[in-house]
Amino acid sequence: MDLVEHCGKDDIVTPTGDYQGQNCNGWSRHMPAREIKQRIGDEIWNSYFSFCMERNPWDKVTSNYWYKRGYKHKEARAAEQVSIVERIFRNCTGYPWGLNTWLRYRLIKNWFSAAQRPKLPRGSYWFTDHQGNIIVDAILRYEHRGDHLQQLSERLGLSVGGESAEGRLTRKTKRNYVEEYDDWGENAIRRFFATDLSVLGYEFGEPAPSDIIEAKGTNIFAT
Repeated sequence: MDLVEHCGKDDIVTPTGDYQGQNCNGWSRHMPAREIKQRIGDEIWNSYFSFCMERNPWDKVTSNYWYKRGYKHKEARAAEQVSIVERIFRNCTGYPWGLNTWLRYRLIKNWFSAAQRPKLPRGSYWFTDHQGNIIVDAILRYEHRGDHLQQLSERLGLSVGGESAEGRLTRKTKRNYVEEYDDWGENAIRRFFATDLSVLGYEFGEPAPSDIIEAKGTNIFAT
C-alpha cells in the first residue's frame, strides 16, 4: 500500500484490504516472483528493481495462524474458508485449536496437497524460480522494516514510509512467538523452513540479523 501513491495509471496494483487495485485482472495478491517474471518476460523483469520483505519463520507462522483466525472460524477471511466436511472434522477435533495443533493440521494438508504453493508461508517459494535460484534483487527484513524502507527509499529516489497497518492487526496476543511453540512445533518449523533459514539466517529466540540480503542468482539448494 505504501507504494500505491507512486504508481501511474498504467501500473498493475493488486487489491489489498479495502483497496480495489487497478489493471489487475488476472493478477493476484502475493503472486510468486517466478509467475510474475514468466508473465512479463525476462527483459522487463530484469529492467526493474525487485524486492520482497521476509520475517523470522517462527514469528511469521504465528502471525499466519492468527490471520487464518485460529480461534474464530466465523470471522475467518476467505483464505481460511473451508468445506462443510472439513468444518465438521474441525468441530469433532476440539476446534478452535492452539497454534501447535493448527500447525500439525497445516502440515498434513501440505503433505496431501497437489498444489505447488505451500500451506505455510515459506518465503523461498515466493522469491526463487523453479530451480531454486533467488530472482529478486533484494530481501528486506520485517524486523528492521523502518531502516530497510529508508534504505529502499534512498535507492529508489522516492519515499516508502511503511505507514500502512495492513496485515499487522490480526494477532490477538502480545506474547513473544517463543512462548507459543512446544518442542515439536519449534522443530517442525525448522524442518519446513530449512531452505529459508539457510538463506535468511534466523534462529529461534534470537535477534534478527540486520542486513538486507542481495543474493540474486544464488541457488538456495546449494547453500
